[in-house]
Amino acid sequence: PRLVGTRILSDLRALGDNSWRGRAFDPKRNIRAPATIRLLGPSTISIKGCLIGEMICKEQRWTKVS
Repeated sequence: PRLVGTRILSDLRALGDNSWRGRAFDPKRNIRAPATIRLLGPSTISIKGCLIGEMICKEQRWTKVS
């Protein structure tokens, strides 16, 4: 599948306290899942996506590189 230009995170809404809720795209499964994004520091975020009522979840930390 062609992924260039694909939005990884979409429909984000602020929850307050440096966190947002929205949808994350999983290119391996070609699905968009509900996700929570948290700002952990000036250059790091945590993205947690869940399926089936939060029974199956995966979390990743992304760090900005200079």
